[in-house]
Amino acid sequence: MILQTLATGALGLVSGYVHTSLVESLCHNYLQHASRATRDVYEQHPILSKPLMDAWKSHTMGHHVLTFRKSQTEMHHSLESELDATLYSLENGFDPAELNGLTVNWRGFFKMLVPFAPLCGLAYYFLPAAFSVPFAIMALHCPAKSKWIHPWHHVAYELACRFAPAPVAWYLRTFLGRFEWVYHDMHHRKPSINFNLAGFLGDLITGRMKWPTAKDWEIARLRNGPSL
Repeated sequence: MILQTLATGALGLVSGYVHTSLVESLCHNYLQHASRATRDVYEQHPILSKPLMDAWKSHTMGHHVLTFRKSQTEMHHSLESELDATLYSLENGFDPAELNGLTVNWRGFFKMLVPFAPLCGLAYYFLPAAFSVPFAIMALHCPAKSKWIHPWHHVAYELACRFAPAPVAWYLRTFLGRFEWVYHDMHHRKPSINFNLAGFLGDLITGRMKWPTAKDWEIARLRNGPSL
């Protein structure tokens, strides 16, 4: 009985990870990097589509275009650029605490859980708790990475390892932390690939993953230090 419960829980964790990674990849691609055609549809239904359009404005415009235009770790090339990003954020009512998409406030943390709710709810009603609880817990992976890990992806790696909170600094020094750093650096150089923060399986399934090559590691190290 105990072994069966543990096996069910392990299956819930693995399934929850696949679910989280896949939903994150799809939302990042189709909402936060919504195409022109998709945004045209949003504009036809401005009230209903406001949260979706805000996701694109905050991420594509606020985070990529106006803040980290040059690279993952270079925020602004001029005072005018910084002012443009600040004004854009204020005009659209974005919370300054989210730092132009660097992190999420607690409201944003829970909003990020909404796309995971349908399958988590179905799992809760139709599957045993030993499966559904760890399945749902894995959904926290995505907003947790956005809140506590992602901000340090945008600080030079050597500095992040020195000044991040101890658990975050430890994680960044692991191979997985270093891999995610380069993986995210590639996303900022080419926003149509490598969407995932919660691992990379979702990108692999959707065909949006590009495995870091030796050249990608070299490019990241040139800006962020040889220990990367």
